[in-house]
Amino acid sequence: MSAQSIIPYLVREVLRQLGDTFRTKELSRHPTMLQGHAGLTSHSHYHAFVGKYLSEHCDDVERIGDSSTDEGALWRNKLSSEGASIQAGNISDHASSGARSAMPER
Repeated sequence: MSAQSIIPYLVREVLRQLGDTFRTKELSRHPTMLQGHAGLTSHSHYHAFVGKYLSEHCDDVERIGDSSTDEGALWRNKLSSEGASIQAGNISDHASSGARSAMPER
């Protein structure tokens, strides 16, 4: 059992339900995570496995700072509804700036 035992699609599903920032244990204690990782949750390092997975394998989050509490590290969630609207705003800003694609026009 390790961080490689974490199921990526379950993490993404839960991230879509969390806010724009969260602590590791908010994710790891979510009912979807607990149910989907039933064989792993009783391991004494389960929460650490989730944190390690986020750090090493998840591009959908970004750690905020270096400190951690009993609830785990603080993360910025790129899949939250707030993060999605920021990304959409960046795309429309980019398009309106006159930036052109490298693809040839037809």
